[in-house]
Amino acid sequence: MIGAIRRAVSTVDAALPVFHARTLEDQVAGVLGEEKFLAHLLLVFAMIAVVLAAAGVFGLISYSTERATHDFGIRMALGAQRTHVLWLVLQKGLVMSVAGLVIGLGLAFWLTRVLASLLFGVSRHDPATFLGVAAIMVAVALLACYLPARRATLVDPLIALRNE
Repeated sequence: MIGAIRRAVSTVDAALPVFHARTLEDQVAGVLGEEKFLAHLLLVFAMIAVVLAAAGVFGLISYSTERATHDFGIRMALGAQRTHVLWLVLQKGLVMSVAGLVIGLGLAFWLTRVLASLLFGVSRHDPATFLGVAAIMVAVALLACYLPARRATLVDPLIALRNE
């Protein structure tokens, strides 16, 4: 196609050179290449941040659940249901996660001015994006809290009371 374009231009004016003839897709890709790279880099960092957040919530809830094994043993010895113990651990993790989420969303709302140049087709304060991120983070926190909570429900009351 480039050869046909050069021939058409030379028929109009033979002295007119054709430099850097590219398709529109190549031109757009060249212009947006750096922005796409930065967007992909931000995506990688965001995924790393989600994994680190999940690991942090998991570690904190695991540690606090392990420290409260004796308390869970007493509760279950006195008749508490496993679902009640599960809910106690999940509630503790969700309260901390929601507090972190509120702080993080507030900072993100404030910092969108800095990242506004990287947003294409989305406004700086897009409610769907903020709600989507909040939903993903709550789901990750629930998953990270569920494993230690499930382990807490498997505590045998007699063993937990003997170990103390």
